[in-house]
Amino acid sequence: MKRMVLLLFGVIGFFLLGTIAQAEKPFTMRIGFLRISAQLPVYTAADLGFFAREGLDVKLNAISPSPRIIEAISGGSLEAGIATATTIAMLRDRGFDFVIFSGQTFMDKIQTKEPPGYRDASPVIVPADSPIKKPKDLEGKKVAVMGLKIVNWVYMAEWLARNGANPKKVNWVEIPFPHMGRALASRLVEAVNVAEPFSTIILSQGKARSIGSPFTAISDDVILGTWVARKPWLDSHKKQAQAFSRAIGRAIDYMSKNPDKRVKLLLKHIKVSPAVAKKMVWFRWNRAVRLESLQAQADLAFKWGLIKKKLDAREFLYETAR
Repeated sequence: MKRMVLLLFGVIGFFLLGTIAQAEKPFTMRIGFLRISAQLPVYTAADLGFFAREGLDVKLNAISPSPRIIEAISGGSLEAGIATATTIAMLRDRGFDFVIFSGQTFMDKIQTKEPPGYRDASPVIVPADSPIKKPKDLEGKKVAVMGLKIVNWVYMAEWLARNGANPKKVNWVEIPFPHMGRALASRLVEAVNVAEPFSTIILSQGKARSIGSPFTAISDDVILGTWVARKPWLDSHKKQAQAFSRAIGRAIDYMSKNPDKRVKLLLKHIKVSPAVAKKMVWFRWNRAVRLESLQAQADLAFKWGLIKKKLDAREFLYETAR
């Protein structure tokens, strides 16, 4: 009888230990992002264990171009990914159920001695000997953007229009950021709108110059990178979404308090030289998303024909991002 009781307790203990182990098992979350300096909080959160502390086993997937991230989430091979507010507005306009559950990357700028007196992380660059001086000069020219009908193109179009140029008269060319420098140097295009660290790499060679920074010329509060997922998944995984957002927030706080270590993380993951890292324009990061900033971007998407109707940004801002 005693042996039977001990055996019974042993079986119960085995199942209890199994239940505890199962409860402590990290939640696997597959995410997609672009391998650019704007995504540094992701690497920081992974390297320093902020995801793990939140009970998450985050699988990092660097994917380019960005539309493939949305395709992967739609197909079920990713749970979440990075996307712009413009992209989400376009998806919502077409009836898809994507929403923003955490903020991350905003545009920032630095003062410069060269015109127009400042530069942000995504300037318009032309060859040093180019006759192009102002936005109006881009009419009839080949101008490279990462993609048509995305956030970069929207702010380029708005910047051109505000400076008396017609975006429809520009010959737009789609080129990935890493290849823009070569395209410009070989004169395949006459201007590029490129992001860091590639913008600083191009400018540091002394054969190119900036003629303007469309994003910060339009607004000082442009949100570029948000974490998105399908709403049904978020509704059933709200705890995990909150945990992910908290980890991103911790990474942002750490980067803000430790700028020297932030540079080391950049050099490790983005593979730029120390000289470029010192010169480049850093992005601004924030976990929360301002509704006004989101709405402004959705309104521009409507103005430039990316969406067919005006949208209320509150509809695609999930509660974990507020």
